[in-house]
This record gives sequence, C-alpha cells and structure tokens, in this order.
Amino acid sequence: MRILPVYLAYLAVVAVLQFFTHVHQPPIGWIGDLTFTVNFLPRTTISGHLWSLSVEEQFYLLWPITFVWLNKWKKYAGWIFALPIIVAILCHIVSFNNCVPWLIHPLFHAHSSLVNFDSLDVGCIAAFALAKHESRLLAFTAGKKLFLVIAIGVLLIAIPSLDMPFIFPIVAVAGNLFQTMGFVVLLVSSILHPSYFKPLNWNVVTQVGLVSYSVYIWQQIFYAAPEAYAVANVWWMSFPGWLLPALAAGFASYYGFERPLLKLRTRFRNN
Repeated sequence: MRILPVYLAYLAVVAVLQFFTHVHQPPIGWIGDLTFTVNFLPRTTISGHLWSLSVEEQFYLLWPITFVWLNKWKKYAGWIFALPIIVAILCHIVSFNNCVPWLIHPLFHAHSSLVNFDSLDVGCIAAFALAKHESRLLAFTAGKKLFLVIAIGVLLIAIPSLDMPFIFPIVAVAGNLFQTMGFVVLLVSSILHPSYFKPLNWNVVTQVGLVSYSVYIWQQIFYAAPEAYAVANVWWMSFPGWLLPALAAGFASYYGFERPLLKLRTRFRNN
C-alpha cells in the first residue's frame, strides 16, 4: 500500500507523456517497469531511477523466505548473512577487471541485485544485532565511545568520495559496502542514543523523510531534459531549479493521493 499505488500512478503519467509528447520508452522498458526488473533491462531516463526500487522489490520477495528459513536453521545464520556480501564483492571484482561476457553483463552491472544485496544484507544484520544484543551495543557505544563510533560511521561514508588513487581499487570493490556500513553505524547509534540525534526529529526533517519516497518517484519527470517534452528550456527543468517542483510534487502526491490509501494498511493488519 505504500509502494504500489503511487508507483502505478507514475507509470500512468509516463504513459500519458509518451502519448502526447516526445517522451518514448520502448516495450522492453515497460516490461522492466511492470515486473520490477528495471535494474536488469535497458531503460530510459524517464524510468531509469526505478532500478533501485526493483532491487528493493526483489529483496522483499527473497527476505521473508530467508527469514523463515533462518528461524528453522539458526546455526547457518552467519553463513546466510555473509553470502550476499561475498557475492557482491566477487561481482565487483569481476566488473572491475572488465572480464564480464556481454550475455551476463546485467548480472554484474552496478544496478544489479547481486551487486547491491550486500547493502540490504548489512541492514538485516543490524536489525538482528539490535534484537539480540542491544545491551552489548549500548555498552559498546556508551559515553565518549559514542563519538568515536559516529566518527567511524562518517569516515566509512566518506571513503568512496576521497580522491586517493591508491584506494581506488578498494573503493571500486567495496565502496558501496563501506557507505552502507557507515549509514548503519549512524542509524543504530541514533536508535540507541536518540538524545544525541534530536535534529533528526525536527519537523522539517521528518516531513522531508515522510515524503522522500514520493519525491523519489516523481523526480524524473522534472529531471528529464526539456527537449524530451518538446518544450523550451525553463528554470524549473534544469538543476537546481527542478528540485523545487520535484519536492512540491512529492508533498502533493503524499498528502493528496497516497496518505488516504495508507489508512487501508491498518485494515489489512487488523485482518
């Protein structure tokens, strides 16, 4: 109920734009959109950003099965959690060395689930760690140690952006993993010590967080070049001007269309 209604609404708008403007998406692009396989198939600008949502949806199909299996075979939990990280690193190594046959290139592309599941995996590990070892994590991050933990998190996020040739191979292989670990460190720290992260609860921050998915969905309409619509160049269709209408579209979509539908979630949960 959170993902599909606005997603389908966006695709409907894209279909209208394709009918009335120069926007064009070939059949293979529509197949990717409608099957959440955008990350494996050729895509156009108007739906190119949906690759990350495809990764998430594929994860949502696999994770419940894995979760149930983990409950039955707890002794294999470590190996199961390690597998996505190992596979992602191996895919990065293969891609970095340019030894990918063209036929299976989509499996090793930067948008492939095999390459990105390590990021989701780290989040799952953090969830299990919080559930099983919250007291240990509290002790580990108590007092001044918390500031060191936060510094490590920020450093992990920043490493892929450092312009240092000698670390380029490492970043090419594990840059995504570093950043994910950094964000997870900060996220877990904010859960364990919310008093140090009060700005995250400021109204303006929570409002942006609330509509972030909506902005993500609608942004590409404004990000696309004006010539895609056969119109003259205008300020709100070039960076950074397009950020404002994208944000406005996100708020309008969430409060005018999505929020009423979200009430249905309570009904489904009660059933």
